[in-house]
Order: sequence, then C-alpha cells, then structure tokens
Amino acid sequence: DVSYTFKTVEHFLNLNPNEKICICIGADCLESLECWANAEYLFKNCVFVAAYRYIDAEKSFGEAMQRLRIKYNAEIVL
Repeated sequence: DVSYTFKTVEHFLNLNPNEKICICIGADCLESLECWANAEYLFKNCVFVAAYRYIDAEKSFGEAMQRLRIKYNAEIVL
C-alpha cells in the first residue's frame, strides 16, 4: 500500500483543524519538494522544517527555499 505525505496531513488536519502541521525534512529535499504528491496542498497546509545534513549546505539550498517561498507562499524554516 502506497502512503503519501498529503494523506497523513489530511488525516491529522481532520483531527486537529486549528493546528499547524510541521514536516521535518533534510534540506536536500527542498530541490525535489515540488515533485511530491499534491505538493501545493502541502505548501498551503504545512510548515516545512528543513535541516542541513552537512556543513555549508545553506549555500546550496537557500536558493531552492526562496523559490518555493515565492512560488507557493510556502512556510519553510531552516
């Protein structure tokens, strides 16, 4: 059975409609986040908390983070 993040988010938002859902990801996932199933729904309903997996990663992922913030009004925290 395939499990998608947006289905998990839907489930918890139905249980707790006034809560913010945070998704922790590696900062390297910022580059492919738009390819996730129902990504726009996730950007609208979640806060992404991206963690660096290696030193000096901010230089690599700052651009992707900014692009997603502008394009989707996404809330992303590093």
